[in-house]
Amino acid sequence: MTRPAITFDMARARQVHDVLSNLIPGIGHPQPYNPLGVVTGSLFPIIVPVEEVLRGHVYGEVTSAVYVITDDAYTVRYVGSVDRSSPALRNRIRAHLAPGTIARQAWTGVGLIRVPDELRHEKVLLCEGWAGRALDPLDNIRLPLVGGRSWTPRRQAA
Repeated sequence: MTRPAITFDMARARQVHDVLSNLIPGIGHPQPYNPLGVVTGSLFPIIVPVEEVLRGHVYGEVTSAVYVITDDAYTVRYVGSVDRSSPALRNRIRAHLAPGTIARQAWTGVGLIRVPDELRHEKVLLCEGWAGRALDPLDNIRLPLVGGRSWTPRRQAA
C-alpha cells in the first residue's frame, strides 16, 4: 500500500509547528509575521516560485531554515535544511537542480520553516527530520535520524 501524497496546507503547517514545539521554544502557531516556523499568509503557507529563490529575489538572506519544495499542486516533493553562517538557500536549491538530478519541472515552489539563526546544527537537522516525517516528501531518499530511527523513503515503502 502506498502512502498518499501530502499537500503543504495550513493543517500541515500546524502539524509542523506542533512537532517542532519541543525543539524551538516560542514557535507558537503558524500565522503571518511569526518570526519562527512555517512562513504563512493569512490562510495558507507561503509558497514562492523556485525561480524567484534561484534569482535571489526571495529568501536571499536565509542562513538557517528548513525548506519545503512543492509542485504546482502544493504537493510536498522534498524537505531539506540549510545551516550556514552566510545566506545559503539559493545555492542549496541550485545544487539540487543541477543537470542530472531531480526533474526541474516537478519542483516549482519553496516553502520555508524558519528556525533561530543561533540554533545548533544538530537541532536544525532534528527540525528537518521531524518536519520531513510530518510532510512525508515524495522525492527525498533520506531524512536525518530522529530518536535514533530512520525514515522509510516512499520508493522503498511502496
